[in-house]
Amino acid sequence: METKANYILIGAFTLFGILVGFGFLLWLAKVEVDRQYAYYDVLFDNVSGLSEAGDVRYNGLPVGQVVDLALDADDPSQVRVRLEVDADTPVKTDTVATLQSLGVTGVSFVGLSGGSPGADTMPEEGVIRSQTSALQSVLQGAPELLQKAVLLLEDINDVVNVDNRQAVDTILMNLSSASGRLDRTLADVETLSDDIGLAAREVAGFAGRLDALSDTAQTTLETATDTLAAAKGAVERSDAMIETANATLSTMDRTFAAANTLIDGDLTDFVRQGTATAASIETTLDALEPTMTDTLQAARGALTEAEQTFITTNRVLDEDIDAILTDARSAVNAFKTTVENASGDIGSISDEVLQASQSASRFMATLETVVTQNRRQLSNFLRVGLPEFLRLTEEARILVSDLDRFVEQAQRDPARFLLGTQGSEFRR
Repeated sequence: METKANYILIGAFTLFGILVGFGFLLWLAKVEVDRQYAYYDVLFDNVSGLSEAGDVRYNGLPVGQVVDLALDADDPSQVRVRLEVDADTPVKTDTVATLQSLGVTGVSFVGLSGGSPGADTMPEEGVIRSQTSALQSVLQGAPELLQKAVLLLEDINDVVNVDNRQAVDTILMNLSSASGRLDRTLADVETLSDDIGLAAREVAGFAGRLDALSDTAQTTLETATDTLAAAKGAVERSDAMIETANATLSTMDRTFAAANTLIDGDLTDFVRQGTATAASIETTLDALEPTMTDTLQAARGALTEAEQTFITTNRVLDEDIDAILTDARSAVNAFKTTVENASGDIGSISDEVLQASQSASRFMATLETVVTQNRRQLSNFLRVGLPEFLRLTEEARILVSDLDRFVEQAQRDPARFLLGTQGSEFRR
């Protein structure tokens, strides 16, 4: 049995094992001894969820970690965060740092963004300008937004209270009733327009008959004028005949005077002359009688026709004109009454619609004021916060699904879940 040990070999083997173990630890920790870093500071108002060794990402790529967190000596209201990033990271003077949340765990990391190609490189130990993230803006403005939302809901409740609902119901009922009355009014107006059209056609027909009647009356008047002219001529001829008769009577007077003178003289001559004179008078009267008879008959016929024409004209004027004027007057009065009723209904309907539109305008003005006062918060929320909230919801859904599967596995085989066995064996 060997009594002397080889201490050199044992020591060398021990040192080699130590070096191999140290190298394995370095490989396991992924330590890069030749790696160079740059350090920058960032001032934040709040660093909730951020801790040392937190990630630093540039446009989503991991470039370093947080190495120190402390209150700023110059302004205790801010937190100075020391960042350790790769030396080749292109941090520019216009680069912006924001505090962002990682998933649903609440762990925060520092996100770097921006940096134009023409900007200068940020010197080491410089302070990177910070900016509040959209989610932080939403969370900071959430209390005020919720308060205003509560006020808006209260205003909406005030607008849609029982009295206003009853008023809206009344307005809708009035609108329904008014629309029904308006339909009936329009039907009455249509019927009235038909009646007016019928009356107009009757008036046009009467105008045609009146034109024919006027032509007949004109013809009758012309005939009467001609008859009167003929009668006038007959009268003038009668005057001439009367003058002739007067002359004859004068002759007779002279004859009688001569007879009186000669009555005492030659009676025979007197009788002869009287006989001749009587024969002359008889001849004159016989010649005058047919002319006088024809003239008087013509005048009597003309006067009879004129009288009948005037009677017919008076009857038409008394009967047809009065009836037509009465119908037209009744139609106009009915149309006027219908229009007045429709005007009253339309006025009430327009007032109710105006009140409803004013109430809606006040409600929209209140809503517009609330939206205008919170435009920046709403814009930030819709632009950035809403996508992050949706991503948060999706990750929460996945987490709940994983938990469900975990619980199902635990319930299905508790022994395997707790003890790591394939199953439980029971022996009697």
